[in-house]
Amino acid sequence: MQSLHILVNVISSFLIGWATDRFIPRVPLLAGAFCVGLSYVMRGRVQSLAQLYAFYSIASVGAGIFWSLPLSTVQRWFIEKRGLALGITLSGIGIGTFMWAPLATHFIYSAGWRTAYVVMGAATCAVLIFHFHTGAEKSAALQAGGREFEPRRPCQKSRG
Repeated sequence: MQSLHILVNVISSFLIGWATDRFIPRVPLLAGAFCVGLSYVMRGRVQSLAQLYAFYSIASVGAGIFWSLPLSTVQRWFIEKRGLALGITLSGIGIGTFMWAPLATHFIYSAGWRTAYVVMGAATCAVLIFHFHTGAEKSAALQAGGREFEPRRPCQKSRG
């Protein structure tokens, strides 16, 4: 299972690198929220090993987005103290994981694993979509001396 996760995560990181150059960060992050939330809900309904692998792969795509996109975005937004901004971003990912584990354990013990996965999927989608809908990430970066994101435009061929 871990090998599948790493393989899909690496592939999705390449794709998200491409998307980062072409879209504002909110677009791929919403796609990642959808992938992670959907995979939780679907894993709560899994009926076969093949379905488990497929739904876990969807989660791995979302994980690739959540890992690579914030790092590339923070590097663009912060000119001064870029290392500090990256450190804070990475610690936020770790803190989120650290906090989610006991909540997941509680949900599983209190409601069963199938219901817990559905609840966690719905909660993940709701929290992430709400956060990115508010635009909080952009205003925080601008207040900290960063710059606004501008998608890169493809290079034009010279006429000669």
